[in-house]
Amino acid sequence: MKSSISLIRKFFRHSLTESDNETFDIVRVSFFLSVVSAIAFTGYALWKSGVFDVFAFSTGLGALLGGGGAGMGVRAKMEGPAITPMRPMGMPIKPMGMPTPPMEDDEQIKPPRMGA
Repeated sequence: MKSSISLIRKFFRHSLTESDNETFDIVRVSFFLSVVSAIAFTGYALWKSGVFDVFAFSTGLGALLGGGGAGMGVRAKMEGPAITPMRPMGMPIKPMGMPTPPMEDDEQIKPPRMGA
């Protein structure tokens, strides 16, 4: 019993946090809460009225899944590596997925000339 609970906690920890598995990601948490609330409200409406509109449910859930996936994709492109004790705050971090623009010849760093 304890191992299944720890597996569930580990699943949610990995699903709802950033790459450091410590900081909760607002996009992932709000996406999770939106999907859970949509399913809960649909279940409540079905229990009260006894009517289930498959087209409305699938359209709404599809919009939630598409928007949440797009939000997580944008967030993943903007998110750099996590700041951990191995990577202190002052170290420069290159954003992931962002190519470095090529330098022009006059912008390149050249070694100093000796004896000039």
